[in-house]
Amino acid sequence: MTASVCLLSLAYAAQNENLDGAREAMGRGVRFMQRGNYAQAAKALEKAVEFAPTNMEAKLYLGICYMAQFHPGAPDPANLDFAHKAETQFQAILQVEPEDEQALQYMGNVAFQRAMGLTDPLEKRQQLERAKGWYEELEKDVPRNKEAPFTLAMIDWQQAHEYWLNARARAGMNPNTPGPVKDPAALAEMSARCGPIWDHAIHELKHVLDIDPDSDRAMMYLGIILRERADVAASDADYKRQIAEADDWSRKAGEIQARKAQSPPERQ
Repeated sequence: MTASVCLLSLAYAAQNENLDGAREAMGRGVRFMQRGNYAQAAKALEKAVEFAPTNMEAKLYLGICYMAQFHPGAPDPANLDFAHKAETQFQAILQVEPEDEQALQYMGNVAFQRAMGLTDPLEKRQQLERAKGWYEELEKDVPRNKEAPFTLAMIDWQQAHEYWLNARARAGMNPNTPGPVKDPAALAEMSARCGPIWDHAIHELKHVLDIDPDSDRAMMYLGIILRERADVAASDADYKRQIAEADDWSRKAGEIQARKAQSPPERQ
């Protein structure tokens, strides 16, 4: 459905909406959400959307309720249906507002969560590519949204980490064996396959820190990725330098986590 046709359909629907019924149903839905009862909240919000199809806020809350009932890794059709229903609501919002920040973020999050529950490597990569597409769109449309670059870095790390483990294994190294990798074939494979992915992940994490200089998550993963990338160092000295940089980011992350833990909770 094109944007113009969608807008015309919504304009027609708005003429026949039951606004009082939608308001009452949405109120019930929000109260159930606040109690953590997402099944009952979804039933109420389904009525709100039925009464007022143009109410994008109701669609957003309904999508969130479906998503809250989705459990990554559970393969039964009823569980997967929650993910499909959530995506349907978020996509309905994006048909009207293609740059809606929350809908884009939730679309990416649904795809990412689905990927985390998959065990088949090909299916997981395909689902991560779906998530990547949504987060790239979010990063383009909302440059100050820090979840987009952070999740894009996580997708990169998931991909590179698998290659890194396999290349190390072929070189006779376990995950805890100090680097750099000495085996020429494993080093060449790791450099070619992981190098560009690591570089992109580091770029995205530094973008997170441009937005939020106190992001301990970004610092922690910078430490992890830099430590893995050190395996392709050109020399032992370069390896030690990169490990020291990784340790520095890990230390900074720990300091910020400790500071946040000591800070008084924000007033509601």
